[in-house]
Amino acid sequence: LPDGFSSSDTPLAGVVLTLYSDPNNDGDPSDGTVLAVTTTLADGSYEFLNLALGNYVVVETDPTGFNSVTDIDGVNDNRIKVSLTTLTAVTGRNFLDKYIDPSLYGSVIGQVRNGADGGGDLADADSGIPGVTIDLYTDPNGDGNPVDGFLFATTTTAATNTIGEYSFNLVPPGSYVVVETDPAGYVSTGDKTLPNGNRIPVTVVASQQSEGNHFLDTNELALLRT
Repeated sequence: LPDGFSSSDTPLAGVVLTLYSDPNNDGDPSDGTVLAVTTTLADGSYEFLNLALGNYVVVETDPTGFNSVTDIDGVNDNRIKVSLTTLTAVTGRNFLDKYIDPSLYGSVIGQVRNGADGGGDLADADSGIPGVTIDLYTDPNGDGNPVDGFLFATTTTAATNTIGEYSFNLVPPGSYVVVETDPAGYVSTGDKTLPNGNRIPVTVVASQQSEGNHFLDTNELALLRT
């Protein structure tokens, strides 16, 4: 059996699988289009039929309460690259998930604030910015780059308080990257973690909060040109 898989593994029914085209054959579905969606049967199997020769990516959506462990490609990113060079069945394109007790889930909390002086000092008592988009990606190799992971959740900073707070709840233990999208008219001046790249790597520990994951932006663009 491939690494991580065991003869004691049990099938999961009703798991959603999406098939994408992969024009540049890099295993990343972002350059492709959705061709089909299916769900696993009672025995955990799935299939996509009547495919033309070409390159594809199968993407799994983890069912609620489960976390991805690995897949047949050996990279835990919920993606499996498939190249059809002959009109014969390709089998064994398997994913492995595990159930996570909800009591072990953690959370990720932080703020996006407006640095009025453009200095990028997170210790300043700056006001929050509401409505900022924050994405949480898995980070299988723990390098702080979301490219090898998948989008776990998206939220926005609160519009009802003055501290620009955001939170992700019910996050399984593991490595993640928080990614901020600068709002229109703002640029990033500081993050919790250097370099200032609108990314913060976080490790979620069982039943714990990862706090203080703050971003600092400014709309005082003239200050940055002095």
